[in-house]
Amino acid sequence: MINVDPILDFLCLAVWTAVLADEEPVSVVLVSDSSGGKTSMLKKLICPITTFNTDLTTRDISNILTDKNKRIILLSDMQAIFVHKSSVVSMTLQGLRNLLEEGIYNDPFSGAKVQRRLGMIAGIPPVEYLQFSNKFLSGGLHTRFLVFEYEYKKKTIVLIHDSIENSTYRERTEHGSLANLPDDGEPIKVDLPPDIAKKCRNLATLLKRDDIGTRTHHHVRRMVMASAARAGRVVANDEDYDLIEKYSDFLDPNRENTKKI
Repeated sequence: MINVDPILDFLCLAVWTAVLADEEPVSVVLVSDSSGGKTSMLKKLICPITTFNTDLTTRDISNILTDKNKRIILLSDMQAIFVHKSSVVSMTLQGLRNLLEEGIYNDPFSGAKVQRRLGMIAGIPPVEYLQFSNKFLSGGLHTRFLVFEYEYKKKTIVLIHDSIENSTYRERTEHGSLANLPDDGEPIKVDLPPDIAKKCRNLATLLKRDDIGTRTHHHVRRMVMASAARAGRVVANDEDYDLIEKYSDFLDPNRENTKKI
């Protein structure tokens, strides 16, 4: 893959949010064309606390809940959720709304008593993202995600074809910034100083996708804390905030043009 390091770095930070103490995992929808490398990047996030899926129903959620180590669902194609019959789609979306925010207390498939909350990182092409937007917006499901959008520049497309032609197009199974992620999901406590917390609040105001924006506020704070945790620090600093702010062009709902790499 070519020029995707900023995207992959952002997604790795989302995985790191799953090991923050007293916080919940951040969820991300990756919006790009079908050949945009979404699945390849999600595969690089496979680790002991993630689970890779190509489809998702309440049965799949139930199976995932049996593994106490899993914190993040990786879904290669989010539109797979919406192609099932309407009753299945409704149950799955309700399960997701609970799983990604309030938490699930009853297994959506078996009915067994559980108490879990997970994050999700999913890919979807922009046409299908718009096609299913009414379902994605239903019940505030969209506010549970950071929506990360990107396109390839013509120059990048040329470089991709050059790498294929020259047989230099190779995939790795894991990204380097996940190498020191705690395999057992051991929680890491990170503090936000008041000045960094204020910056997070201001950035979240620009990135919110609903009138209140509290979920976006939490997402931004957690991503900043994840940057500190990855660097081995217990207090976030300007460097961590600046990194997340740098990625904000990919997240801004008010941009007229999708960010190009």
